[in-house]
Amino acid sequence: MTVKGIDISHWQGDIDWPAIPDEYKFAFTKATEGTGFIDDKFSKNWFESKGKLRGAYHFWRYAFDGTAQAEHFFDIVDSTGDLGELPPVVDLEDTRSPKGGDIVPKMKRMLEKTEELFGRKPIIYTAKWWWNPWTLSNKDFCDYDLWVAHYIPTWLKPYLPAGWIDWKVWQHSSSTNVPGIGRCDVNIATDKWYQSFITPAPPSGRTITLIVPEGDKVDIQYE
Repeated sequence: MTVKGIDISHWQGDIDWPAIPDEYKFAFTKATEGTGFIDDKFSKNWFESKGKLRGAYHFWRYAFDGTAQAEHFFDIVDSTGDLGELPPVVDLEDTRSPKGGDIVPKMKRMLEKTEELFGRKPIIYTAKWWWNPWTLSNKDFCDYDLWVAHYIPTWLKPYLPAGWIDWKVWQHSSSTNVPGIGRCDVNIATDKWYQSFITPAPPSGRTITLIVPEGDKVDIQYE
């Protein structure tokens, strides 16, 4: 089973969040890029998308220090007072970067510092078309959850970057017309992965009576 979600940025303009169908259960929102860029729709989208599981993403740039990028990413998300329900995402697809060479240690610095700051292991967003030639098919990152991009029908299987044997999120279209947004990227996530970020609510309308050792009763009312 899978669950539908979206990912958005300033390119989508102003979004009518209440008009988005309930079938879209999660949303990834662009926050930052490099060490200076802030998506000017991030804060608005971040707050208005509450009710869905939310994750923020950063577009990694080879030209900038990985630690500085992670700090920029964290500072902007943390400034909202809400780090979201989903782990942070590092988007790895910078075509301006050189292929091979020191690209891998620079990516590692970004990922490791992001985990340190957010307190959660980040998700890697990437695609086989970029990962394999740019990292020389490096297989050292498969302990990170993969959000893969491959625009084919969902009854097929996406091509995975070197090192991974499965995906947690799949961006399968970049041009789906979603009510409240218009054309945007759409995704599916595995149900097991999605459910792991949902905190079960206490049962509604039930009273549980606890008996303490001294014999007194304590009632707890769930509302």
